[in-house]
Amino acid sequence: MPTADLLPNGKWSVSGYRAGFNDQQGLSNISRFAVTFGAGVKDRAELFEWFRIDTRIDRDIRPLFTGNPDVGGLPNECPFVTSQCASALNLDTFEIQTGTETGQPGATITVGEQVGQRLYVKLRQGVGADNVSKFVLDYQLTNFLRFESTMTQGGSPTRTIMNRVQQSGADLIFMFSF
Repeated sequence: MPTADLLPNGKWSVSGYRAGFNDQQGLSNISRFAVTFGAGVKDRAELFEWFRIDTRIDRDIRPLFTGNPDVGGLPNECPFVTSQCASALNLDTFEIQTGTETGQPGATITVGEQVGQRLYVKLRQGVGADNVSKFVLDYQLTNFLRFESTMTQGGSPTRTIMNRVQQSGADLIFMFSF
C-alpha cells in the first residue's frame, strides 16, 4: 500500500497481497487476493487503483451445514446467500453479518436499493457491540465518475483493512473497466 508520500512524476508502483479473515460462521477463512497500482502525476498527485482478483472461502466445519446457531450459517462472502435473500425481499442488497469487523460480538444488517438510474442508497445497522448506523448515498455523475457520501451515527471511528478512519465524509470515485 502506498504511504502518505507521493510518487514522483512518471514513477509507478505495483503490489499484490492476500488479506485473510476468519468468520465464525462455518469456521470459515475468507481470503481476498488483490493488486494495487499507483502512478505519480506532476509531483502533486497520485493515481491509485485497487483490484480484487479473487475471493476464496475455506470452510472447515463438517458437515458443511449444521443446525448449530453458533457456527452453522454461511459467511456473507458466499454470493448465493446474499443474492437469494435480497431477491426474496425485493432489495438489491441484503446482508447479515455475525460478528464485527473488529472481532467483537454483535451483528450487522445491511440493506440497499437502486433508486432511479443513477442513485443507490444503503443502510447498515449494527446490533450488540457494533451498535452503529451507517448510511451511504452513491450517485453516478458520469459513466466514469461517482460521488459517494457516508454518514455514520454511534460508535467510535475504527480502522479496518478495507475502510478508512473517518465516520462521515464524501468521495469522488473515478472508475474504469477493461
